Amino acid sequence: MAGRPVTTIKNKDGKVVGKRGTSVMVAISKLTNNPGEPPNRIDWDNPKSKKELTALMNLIVEHNLMEPVTITKDFMLIDGHRRVTCCEKLGYTEIPAYIAPLSSADIKDANYDPFVMQNAARKSLDGYQYLWRYMNGFSIPKLHLSRIESLERWVGTKSKYMFKRILMKGGSPATYAYAMGIYRKQLKKDSTYKKKLQKGHMNDMVEWMFNVGSPSNIKYALLNLIPLEVLVDCIDNRKAISTEFKSAATKPGG
Repeated sequence: MAGRPVTTIKNKDGKVVGKRGTSVMVAISKLTNNPGEPPNRIDWDNPKSKKELTALMNLIVEHNLMEPVTITKDFMLIDGHRRVTCCEKLGYTEIPAYIAPLSSADIKDANYDPFVMQNAARKSLDGYQYLWRYMNGFSIPKLHLSRIESLERWVGTKSKYMFKRILMKGGSPATYAYAMGIYRKQLKKDSTYKKKLQKGHMNDMVEWMFNVGSPSNIKYALLNLIPLEVLVDCIDNRKAISTEFKSAATKPGG
């Protein structure tokens, strides 16, 4: 295929992390997945991923593969896992690829992560996928990291259990961090509940969100001005939040 003028791609520190331009055809059988690729992004058994992969596969059928994948010198994928998955499904045996001046060892040891850099401009990773990367020792953007670190501070040693449960549910740490954050904000306003900011009560809240209610219940309870003491009691005693709306008594002759 005809190549474009070669453009060198550098990270913020000026180190070359890739080249755009002339691509080469590479046997798909030679490619290995980046270990930092969240598996549910290329999982045909995952309903959400299957829908997205099917849409991408249909685009490839209609328009051919418009953008080569990016790989290391030793054939590890940096960018293009979803394209490779779709092309395999379509029976491709080769795929066009840009070869970055990196080895798979460089990516594992580097302070930057080309996988995140490439995907930031394409199909964004979601909170679930960033949590999966964090739990498996890979770098994630500061915004997502700050939410995870907040949960770790609030929950303590049981945060790993919490993260595993979030992944099992297919959820995002941002949802739980937001609910905990606004709940803690209300607790701080009343000195009576100072001890409720400690990890013991925060762990009770985690169990409540997993087994009784949900982060959304916390959010809507506070937005609808349910008294804080009611919410604290529900969490302490693992009770569901219930509301009753009583109509005003009808006056005689009214």
